[in-house]
Amino acid sequence: MALEREFLFDAAQQTHVGQVRKVNQDASLIDMGVFAVADGMGGHAAGDIAAALAVEELGKVIRMAGVEDLVSAVKDANKAITRRAASDIELQGMGTTVVALASYIEGDAQYLALVNVGDSRGYRFRDGVLEQLTEDHSLVADLVRDGMLRPDQAEQHPQRNVITRALGIDDNVQVDSWVHTPVVGDRFLLCSDGLFNEVPVPEIAQVLAEEPWPEDAVDKLVDMANEGGGRDNITVLIVDVVDPDNDNRADAAPAAAESGVASVDGSTEAAGESGAAPASNAEPVVADAGDKSRGLLGRVFGRKKGNSSDGTT
Repeated sequence: MALEREFLFDAAQQTHVGQVRKVNQDASLIDMGVFAVADGMGGHAAGDIAAALAVEELGKVIRMAGVEDLVSAVKDANKAITRRAASDIELQGMGTTVVALASYIEGDAQYLALVNVGDSRGYRFRDGVLEQLTEDHSLVADLVRDGMLRPDQAEQHPQRNVITRALGIDDNVQVDSWVHTPVVGDRFLLCSDGLFNEVPVPEIAQVLAEEPWPEDAVDKLVDMANEGGGRDNITVLIVDVVDPDNDNRADAAPAAAESGVASVDGSTEAAGESGAAPASNAEPVVADAGDKSRGLLGRVFGRKKGNSSDGTT
């Protein structure tokens, strides 16, 4: 059966070394419907090399038949990192987190596969609500899940950066995976912990609601993380789900609305509750800016700032 309608994806990414560290050990990828963020393990040898190897392996994914293909790519990345570390004593101990999103078609439907290892996160912003889709593999997250620590305590815990799962540590790695059905207007956020450790999640939700251009949104979030202290490398990648046959996003006027953050039990905290701030529901718009990377899967209609012509990636 033929696919009824193929969604396109407009994506932008931005990364920054932060205000404290000397080397940016993060890496990210936008390539033919595969999107990823990797955070090289701070304090470990050559974390930047491990992160780069992870996104390099994920970039080899050409055509996916299902979520299992993305899981396999992550496992291949783990093997590439462990092999490289074994061949060079100076690289031993390197590792990285990874969170990745990829589109695939099965039958007459289009899906998004999501995977993660470590504490880099994947979020979805839909209908004014920001929901964390991934589960952190970290010491404090385990303590929260076991009821031994409150979420607000975890945010300030001295061991909040200790992760319990990463690529490059063992020959075998457990990969968490999910399948999501995209909806026009969805905005997916992939990021390293340098973002959410510095910017409260309700403020992230507000930016995603207010900034229609993906490039402006990633820029603003990175700036906010730096203003919040920038104690770690910061990488932000946003993927918008687009209907190319009905793309009026550039002309859509922002309307007053409330944004919220989905809790673990699925309930929603709206603006004015638990500190969440009001935001608009402006739809995302395709754009390009400066040194930020962008990519669109399928037919490209990327109006660039100052350039109204269509282009290709």
